[in-house]
Amino acid sequence: MKPLQPSRKFEPKRQPVRLFRPSPPRPQKREPDWPALYRQMGLSVTVCIAVKAHMDGCIVTVSDKRLSYGDELGAADNAAMKTLPIGNRWGVLWAAEDISPVSDLIKEIHYQLHDKPNADRATVQEIVAKAYNEAAQRRAADQYLACYGVHSVAEFRKTGLAEFGPELFGQIMEKISSYDLGIQLLVHGFSPPPYHSFMHIFEVRNPGICFDHQVEGYGVIGSGSMLALSSMMSHSGGFGTIEEAVYRALEAKFMAETASGVGRATTAAIHTPHGHISHVSPGVVDQIRAVWEATRKQEIPDDAWSVLHESLKSLNDAIQTPPVT
Repeated sequence: MKPLQPSRKFEPKRQPVRLFRPSPPRPQKREPDWPALYRQMGLSVTVCIAVKAHMDGCIVTVSDKRLSYGDELGAADNAAMKTLPIGNRWGVLWAAEDISPVSDLIKEIHYQLHDKPNADRATVQEIVAKAYNEAAQRRAADQYLACYGVHSVAEFRKTGLAEFGPELFGQIMEKISSYDLGIQLLVHGFSPPPYHSFMHIFEVRNPGICFDHQVEGYGVIGSGSMLALSSMMSHSGGFGTIEEAVYRALEAKFMAETASGVGRATTAAIHTPHGHISHVSPGVVDQIRAVWEATRKQEIPDDAWSVLHESLKSLNDAIQTPPVT
């Protein structure tokens, strides 16, 4: 007889051991870096030109209308009017790295000038420079002082040294003193009667410094300013008639369009000593562009080709002659 085999106990199926893995922490929501975003909008994305027409006593302004939002968001080519009136017989063009302070700055300048219909150049320069400097200080206070509960640079200068100590006070003051509002203004206008035939163009840069353009008779600001300026400088002696001033200003703007961020859409206007503004229609701008582009494609004039051919004949002979082996 076979011995009885011990019965096998029921063994439940083993389940795989699962190690506890805590879920990764949820990333904290961060506020957008608005200053960095705004800095990608609009000086790096524009060209603005003001030109005197000496014989006709008018000022011609030309600008693009583009606002750029960086590579992620693209650009709007027909988005902003960059030439605005600020008073009787006075106007301003703007170029900006950060467009957010532009509106308030222009409004403040306009408010300061609205009750001064006969403001002369000195008065306008003083008002614009002061408004610019105050805007820069407000923005610097928002950026570097608001986190400490300080609301103005003037307040910080009075109490900051005692409250923060010399080291931190010095660091913050260094940031404030080097802060750049990132805006250029090109102001144009006319003296009050009986000197309203006197035309004025001046530029205002950070932190509120004026640069006069009386001698050259034109001013250029923005990322495309170097290309536009080189075009303007190639025509020495200034511009006499409205037609000449409009064409040369448009020519300079077209040249500047090869710079990064300068839009194709164009605003052109003619300003008179009596405060009247006439806009050049987009159709006329397009016609001038077509003529300008056609002239650029013209071949070398025959007379110039003959001179070059004769002067370079010996060089051409040397090129054609095979080398001696």
